[in-house]
Amino acid sequence: MKLLNDEIVIQLRGVFDSQFNLPVEIIHFSKDDKCDEIVFLLDEISSLTDKLHISHYNLETYPKLAETYAVEQAPCLVVAGRDGDDLIDYGVHFYGLPSGFEFGSLIQGIIQVSRRDSGLIPESRERLKALTQPVHLKVFVTPT
Repeated sequence: MKLLNDEIVIQLRGVFDSQFNLPVEIIHFSKDDKCDEIVFLLDEISSLTDKLHISHYNLETYPKLAETYAVEQAPCLVVAGRDGDDLIDYGVHFYGLPSGFEFGSLIQGIIQVSRRDSGLIPESRERLKALTQPVHLKVFVTPT
């Protein structure tokens, strides 16, 4: 099953070739082992660069791993940096199928993790350094 048209594939290859720096692992948590659109989408995206790796886990079969990444529901995509055998969770998580505008956000998240840089301006970085307590930020998006 192919979800991305040829034009999108060409654009993604261009973005990955010019902007992908360091390896990234997407850890996909699902509630069942059936093939779904997320699996097809991830396989298509990962075929476009050798710097993107995908791993699939059942949330109920691997509860400790899910807990490691603070994943409580599925489907969930954890976009982590890969450093050899180590994975670095930058807190970039996507819930549900990243389609429509969310697809662009997923690609941007992958690129930011590959750069190991959020792209924030210096003023924002300084304000964040001044925080004294953890902040849990969630962004909810609904199709319209």
